[in-house]
Amino acid sequence: MTLVIERPPPRPDEPEVLFREARERRRRRRLVRTAAAMVALLAVVVLLLSLGATPLTPSPTLAVPRDPSGTGGLSSSAIAAAWVDYNGDLHLGSLAAGTQRIVTHAGASPTTPLVALDGMVFWVRPTMH
Repeated sequence: MTLVIERPPPRPDEPEVLFREARERRRRRRLVRTAAAMVALLAVVVLLLSLGATPLTPSPTLAVPRDPSGTGGLSSSAIAAAWVDYNGDLHLGSLAAGTQRIVTHAGASPTTPLVALDGMVFWVRPTMH
């Protein structure tokens, strides 16, 4: 006759069961925290990409309107500078002569770069959402 000793299943209040449950609970919490962090990171990336996604195509109203002489009322030798003031107005002027003229309301920031091309001045108008 062979005697087989079977170990009874562990009771819920035994330490091994409690430790196993605690490990599983810790693992689940870690997974939930990781998933929440990934969702938050994805949301931040999508937000940053959507805020930075401004169209780079110029609109037809970005060029300074030309008068018949094409100089905005100043002689071509006098035009030496173009800038935008804090009211958003585009100025053309001569640093040597100390003269300036407001050509148009650019609606741009004074920190906006201006680009001169073929006698015209271009700038980027900020989009308002």
